[in-house]
Parts: sequence; C-alpha cells; structure tokens
Amino acid sequence: MIWLSVILSLLSAGETERGVTCEVNPTVELIHRPSIDWTRPSDLRTVSQFPAETTSQIGFHILIPAQTAYVLRCDPGKMTVSDTLVPDYGLTSDAEAAITASPRWLRLDLTDNLMRLSQAKQNTIADMILNPLDPRLRDEIAFQAAHISYKHLQSMNLSVITENLNRLFDIDEELGYVEIVDYGDPQSDDDYYSTTSYKGLDDGDTVTYEIPYSIYYWYVIHPRITDEFPKIIYDKFWREFLYYDNGTTSYTAGVYPLLQDALSDIEFVWDGQRHVWPADRELSADMGAINAIGWWVSRVLPLGAQPVPDPRPIQPSEIATDHDGNCGECQDLFCAGLRTGLIPALGVMDINEDHVWNAFWWPTDAFGGESGWFPCQVDLGGGVTHAADSGCAYDKDRGGGKYCSMIWNWRGDGYQFSSVETYSNSCTLSVHVYDTKGKPVGNGEVDLKSERWQGASLIKGYSGITNREGVFTTTLGEEQNYEAEVLWEKLGVIIDSASAIAGSHHVVPCTLSSDYNPQARELVTEQGTYQPREGTSLSLQVDSCCDLGHCPTYSYEEVSSESAVKFAPGKLTDFFITDLEGLEDFLAEQEFTTYGHFSIEGEIDTTLDAPLSEVFYLVFFNNHADMEEAISGRISVTGEPEMLAVDIPVLQNPLLSQYADIWVVPINEELAEPPEVTVTINGEGESVELEGVAETFNYMGGFKFTRSGTATVEVAAGDTLFSRTFNVSQIASSGGSLTSLDGVVQLEVPESCVESSTFFTIIPASVTSGKTAYAYAVKTVNTGRAVGPAYRIGPSGDILSTPVTLRFSYSGYDLVGADPSTLAVMRYLDGEWFRIPCYIDRNNSVISATVDRLGTFQVTSDFRQHTPDLPSMTEVEVTTNYPSENDPLISFAVAREVEVSVEVFDASGRKVSTLAKGNFSEGEHVIRWKGTDMTGKSLAKGIYFCRLRTPEIDETLKLIHLH
Repeated sequence: MIWLSVILSLLSAGETERGVTCEVNPTVELIHRPSIDWTRPSDLRTVSQFPAETTSQIGFHILIPAQTAYVLRCDPGKMTVSDTLVPDYGLTSDAEAAITASPRWLRLDLTDNLMRLSQAKQNTIADMILNPLDPRLRDEIAFQAAHISYKHLQSMNLSVITENLNRLFDIDEELGYVEIVDYGDPQSDDDYYSTTSYKGLDDGDTVTYEIPYSIYYWYVIHPRITDEFPKIIYDKFWREFLYYDNGTTSYTAGVYPLLQDALSDIEFVWDGQRHVWPADRELSADMGAINAIGWWVSRVLPLGAQPVPDPRPIQPSEIATDHDGNCGECQDLFCAGLRTGLIPALGVMDINEDHVWNAFWWPTDAFGGESGWFPCQVDLGGGVTHAADSGCAYDKDRGGGKYCSMIWNWRGDGYQFSSVETYSNSCTLSVHVYDTKGKPVGNGEVDLKSERWQGASLIKGYSGITNREGVFTTTLGEEQNYEAEVLWEKLGVIIDSASAIAGSHHVVPCTLSSDYNPQARELVTEQGTYQPREGTSLSLQVDSCCDLGHCPTYSYEEVSSESAVKFAPGKLTDFFITDLEGLEDFLAEQEFTTYGHFSIEGEIDTTLDAPLSEVFYLVFFNNHADMEEAISGRISVTGEPEMLAVDIPVLQNPLLSQYADIWVVPINEELAEPPEVTVTINGEGESVELEGVAETFNYMGGFKFTRSGTATVEVAAGDTLFSRTFNVSQIASSGGSLTSLDGVVQLEVPESCVESSTFFTIIPASVTSGKTAYAYAVKTVNTGRAVGPAYRIGPSGDILSTPVTLRFSYSGYDLVGADPSTLAVMRYLDGEWFRIPCYIDRNNSVISATVDRLGTFQVTSDFRQHTPDLPSMTEVEVTTNYPSENDPLISFAVAREVEVSVEVFDASGRKVSTLAKGNFSEGEHVIRWKGTDMTGKSLAKGIYFCRLRTPEIDETLKLIHLH
C-alpha cells in the first residue's frame, strides 16, 4: 500500500511547518471482524492421560475462548480433583511445548496469538522459543510472539523476532546508564522475567531504579513503533543497524554521527526536570541519555521532509539514511533511538491536528504526580529537543495555537489509548452499545472522527472496543466536534464543540439495527436439590480474571493489525457444579441440572458444599459472545476420605481358562498388612496365597477353577471384609450359556465354538483410579453415558472357533427418557473404548452383539449414535435349489444390515467349509457352494447341511452335492 504524506501548516507563534507520515482518509469504512469459529462440541478435548493430575488441589491458569468451557472432575470420596476437559486451541505439539517453556505470566497471551496462526508459523515460532541462541532471550522471544499482532505474524519475516534481539546484551554491556536484569532461570523456573535498571539524577544525586517488566517488554523490546510493518532493512533490524551502522547501506557517511558514539560516555538517563535543549548544543559526557539521543536525531535529520523520496519512509533505518523528515520521521527515529538505547519509549499521535511526537517512561514525576509517560520531541530540521514538555502538542491550554481533539499513544500491537489529558483540557465520552434485544454488546468496535485541523472534512482519530458491559470510554479534547461509528452503525455527530466542555462526561447510547453475530448462548438450567456430603467442602480461589477482546486497526498502518485488549477485573459468566448427566446435557446444549451456579468477577475466595455424589464436575463456562476469558486460581477438596475401600479384580487367563489371577487393590490407602483371600464355589472354599506387586500397594495370587457355579472372593483386610461374587460355567464343544449374577448379561456359546471344555466367566469390572498398577484398570467411557457397570467376559484369548452372542438387558436401568436406539455396546481394548456392531431387541429390552472374541464390555447411552433394531425372523428367507445339475446356491434376504454366518457340515456334523462370515447389507444375497472344503479340495457326493446364523436366526438346511 502506498502511503501518502499529508503536510499541513501550523500557524502558531514560534512554530514551524510540520507533517505526519501517514495516509489520511476521511472515508475509511469500518469492516466487521468475524470471530474465530469455536464449533461445539469439538472445542473441548479430553485430557490425554486420565486423570491428568489427581490431587486434593489443582491450580488453573487458562484461556477460555468465547462459548467454551473448562471442566474439572472431582471425586470427593477420594478427595481428588483433576483436569477432564480443556479447550482445544488447535496448537501443534511444538507450540504447546513452547508455551510451557515460556514464563507463566505470558502463556495465556502466547496461546491467544499462536492459536490464530497456521501450524507452520506455530512451529517456526516454537523453535525460536525452545532453541534460543542464549537462554536468557527466551522470554524476549516469547513476548514478541505473544504481542506482535497475529495479522503481522501471518505475513512478516519471522526472523525479525530474533534479529531484533541481535547484540542486545552487547549494547547493554556498552551502555553506562542501564543494565538488563534477569529474575529467575528460564531453564528451571516457572515464572522468570527480565527488566532494566537505570541511573538517573535526583537533585544532582545519582539514583538507581527499575521499571516494571511490562514496560520493558512493550516499550524497550517490542520491534514495532507506530505505523510501520516490522521488516529487515539493509540486512539488519533497526536496533542493531542504528547502534552499529553495520548494514548494507551506511547512515553515518559524511558528517552524521553514530548512535554508539553518542551514548558511549553517558552515565544517566535524565534528571527529572522539564527541558528544551537548544539545537546548537554540543555532545558532552554530562548529558543524560535522552538529551544525547535527541542530539543524535537532530544531527542525523538536519532537514525537514524533502520532495524526494515520495512517499516518505516510515522505517527507522530508511529514515536515518534519508537524513530529512518532518515530525513523523523525527518521531520514528527518536523512538527507535531511545529503544536502541534501552529506554522505554512510544509514539504519541495527534493525527487530526497533523502532529506526532514521543513519550518516555519515568518512575518518578518531578512535578509531584505518579510515574508514567513524559512527552519528548525532536523538532524537525535539526531543531531543539523537548523532555517532559506537555507543550509538544501546541494546544492552547499549554500555550499553543490550537485545540487538540484526539491524542493517543500507540502500542506495538496496534492498540491505541488516549493521552489527551496530558496535553489539553479534556472531556470524557462513554458509548453504550446494545443489540436488538437490549443486551450489551462486548468487543464491539467504536470508531471516532473529528475535523481535520484547519479544514472542515472529518478524518479518523482512533478506534477502541467495548467491554463486556458494552461500554467504550475514552477522553477527548475540549471544544471540538466528534462523530462515531459503532460496528456498522453511523451515529453522526455525538458531541459538538459547544458541548465539549472541559470536565464534562458524555454518554451516548447505541442500539444496533440488526443482530450482532455471534450471540451468547441461552443457558437453560434447573437448580437441582442435593444432600451435601458431610465433612467435605470445596474451596474455590480465583486470583485473577480478565476479559480479553480484540481491537482491529483499519487505517494509518502499513499493514493492518489487530490488538488484544484486556479488561480487568473480568467476569466469567458461568461457574456451576453438575453431575455426569448434567455435563452431557450441557455439552449437548440441552437443559441441564446444576448444584450451584454463579458468575465469577475479579478475585474470589469462597467455600462450597460438595454434593453427596460419587463424582461431580466443576464447569468454568465463558458465555461471552465474542470475548475470551483469562482466569487463574486453584480449587481444592477438603475433608475426610472414605473408609478403607478395596477393589477385587479377577483376571481370567485369556487362553488357559481354568486359571485366574485374584487382585486386591486398595483404593484410597495402603493396607497395613497383607490381606487374606478365600474363593468359595458352591460352598467349597479354597485359600489363595498372595504376593505384593512391585511398586504398588496391590496384592495378587493365582487360582484354578475346577467346577461351575457361583464364585465368591472374600478379602479380609484388617477388621474389614470385602467380597466379589460372579458366575462361572464350564462349557463343552456342544455349546451352552452363562448369565451374569445380576441377570443383566447373557452369553450364548454355540455348538463347536470351543474345541474342548472351557471355563467362561462374567465378572463386573470396577472403574477405578486408585493407587493401582493400571495394568488391569478400566477407564471410564469417554463417549456417551455409562448404563450399568462394565463386565469382564472371559476368557478373552483367541480361542473361539465361531462367534458368540452377548445380550445385555436394559430393562432395569433408567434411560432418562432416551430412546433405546441411543444404547450401544462398547468394547475396551488397549486402554480405549470402541463401539461394536449391535442391535436393539425392543420386545425383550435387550441389546445384542455377536463377537468373535471376548473381553471387557460396557453399555452406553449416546444421543449422537443410533443402534438399529434387531431384524425379526419374518424378515429373513433361506432357500436352496436342489437337486440341480449346477452347484448348490444359498440365497437369503435381510431387512437391514446384519451379521451373517453361513457354514457347511457333513452328515457326521463335522464342519467342512465356511461360506460367509460378516456383515451383510439390506437386501437379497446369493452364495454358491462349489462342493469343496475349506482348503478348496472337492468333497464326495452326498448329503450336506448348511447352517445360516444371525444374532436372531439359527437355520439348518439340507444340501445335495451331485458332482
């Protein structure tokens, strides 16, 4: 984009012609910025290792995007709380590692910026953070990555980030008035940072002071000054180029001084007094650094802006080599010189009155106020240098010749904030923005305009955004006319010059003419009744809570930016406690039940009752329509844990079915002494010898099944007796069945399924997170809601010759109004749950599945899944065409997709061939048998039998083989 210079004359006594280097366009249109698409429910991801952190207290420091949640799981019985669901930022693994390696105070800002970049950009920046040339630079690199506008990071040469820091420590070593100070170790500490320590003069005495680290990073380290796009010029970034003049082009050729030489003997920054240093002063060692850098600028830019080049440069390095410029060039070079000299500085803008200058940060105000920004300026044409001179704006209230309208400071990411009260009498404006329903609109852009100085046309001043209450507040200069645009609404004149009286406050309401997108979610909740768990409580502490908006900048920039704006204290719209069902309903955007529901604003420290529930969930939900929430704190569960609890897993050998391992697993505390275990089957008991399991609190012993019946495992641990009871059945090759002790699960083993007598078991499987080996532990299902317990059905090895059928009765479970089609059978395999094909038998309230291998199974209810009904017998037909001169054909039709097995047996009952085994789609199917066995060998003529099976049908038909 070509930037035009606008040069306006300044008619005031003693003032020379000035001009800013930016495009002034009175017809700039506001373009609404679409928000990131946080599609639900994929905006939440389960913590990869569950539980990610199981402890009585967990700290959180997290960014919650708009309409997204952070969920903690609390188990009051075990006195534990852990991460369960966290926002999915779309970060690469390298980016996540870089964020973790960065200072804690910077991580949320870094997350906010990186998640808006491509994966390639994320990884490039991550490599810079993780592998700096000097570990001391990690925080400076991370800060730039977090606070250069993401719109610039998307297209800029990312090497600017590291080139900006080249020779930083060398410059620091050379300068006598400043020292970079590092706190903490980037290699080992969680919250390290850097800042600068300076020497100043106070009534002639040398004093030492440090600046806040935020000032150091934003206004010493940040590579952007005002409207320029960060670039490498002359093969160097401006910090190194201006100090050493070591680029491909020289700015010191001839009579122009080197910044390094100008600062070589300087021993202090400033004396805290207002100054206007004369233009013809000589460089001396008793100058302060601000004076010396101002002298350097006046010598490098001895002339006002010349007709050539046009447009005028805005990059500090190009300005230095051009050796001329008006106030815009003087501002950019003075600010770059101050930052190169490690002095915090920024650009001050008064676009409407066609003037710009600088300000530097100082901790002690010589005029009795607080620390802050002090105006400074180098007059164009090699003029005087001002320090702490509020007359830089030339406002009539400070002895100038004009009334200033909008004066604002420019932060490196593009954020603009008013500072007019430093230079002029001022009034206050508050714009209140509402949607069509009268609700406040947060993160809404407000664009302000006023007349051009010595002209009637309106030009843009600066922009801002509304807070969560829909309010944008700023200060403005007196006796000026002001117009505003809010998003797409043109408000026209909101304050006229007669009303813009010093000290006045103007409140302007704006109701949008159409709905603002996105919209906040309408939560429908019901306050549940619950019994508190006696002696157990939750402690919730929030140390900080900030609303985070994003403000676009649509003009006066080489490349448009967008800044992150924090509003503190922030407000998390919804914090609530719910159970698993309530959490699922919340995630499904349905009505849900809560046990406590309130908002969090700023800092809080409160104690909550814990519901009398096995497990419950703590949900932090950000229901702002278009603002993120940065929140930090901790939550803990206190009280007495439950009495001694023991889990008794029984793990049957997957191949040698008569053997099983009996485990004893303490859930909440270590056993004082080894337990005693007895297994009783049909009244006959047998002791089990246990051994401790290495590196755990667990015990394990072997047992051998010798008969069928009901087995009871009794564990005596101290004075407490625990037991587990289950059914075991010895089934021969003729087939048989087994039903679980609770009557919920039925296992049907068909004829010839096993070659020899085999022990089958159905054992309820505890889902536990105690101090266990995890070798046997079954995780909670992560898809849908568990219906009843999980069951271990064994043996689980590859021993079945034909599939077996599992039937789960759901008649005894409350489906909470859900249709049975939402039920599904899940298999637990390699630490994860997987859905397997199954069917609903509505007549018998059963869900059935055919499997070729046993294991651990669980019925779940998931509204996002649909399980088909079991085909009825009338929907299946089986026919054959014999006698025939051709091979026999077996045809059948199914009403819907179903698992089908087709096998051929000889007259003795021996299986000779398997013609089909698997799922068949709806419709007719034909299978040809060529009279061969499973090896392809032709069989003798005679009578054979075809057996066709589905989960509901078991048909046998005669086949005649004539060839």
